[in-house]
Amino acid sequence: EAKYYEDNNITVKLSTTVTGIDYEKRTLTTDKQETIAFNKLLLATGCSVVKFSDFYPKEKSVFNNIFYLRDICDARRIKQAMYDESNAAKDCAVIGGGYIGMEVSAALIASKSFRKVTMVFPEAHMMAARGFFT
Repeated sequence: EAKYYEDNNITVKLSTTVTGIDYEKRTLTTDKQETIAFNKLLLATGCSVVKFSDFYPKEKSVFNNIFYLRDICDARRIKQAMYDESNAAKDCAVIGGGYIGMEVSAALIASKSFRKVTMVFPEAHMMAARGFFT
């Protein structure tokens, strides 16, 4: 995998935090006192999934009908539920109005896996946290 990055002129900085951005000089400063120059900058900050186990003891937060989407195993579990014909008469709620919530909702609707799909999110509209659709 390292060869891929090298072949494509990609530098990977693991365990590094950007502590400053100078847009005029087009540089980043890191927690390691390193200055990195850039021509174009893509901010891909990611996020952390919030699970019931963050609030309740693990033994009280395991459910068969709640899915999270953070990795391929999660995606496979969701796909399995999508193609389970016993869900066709059931309703589904998707928590989150960001990219992942919108994409999962679209896939569930397109597959007709559930009788009804409802998106739930605290903002006034989808993608509000990203400043879209204002």
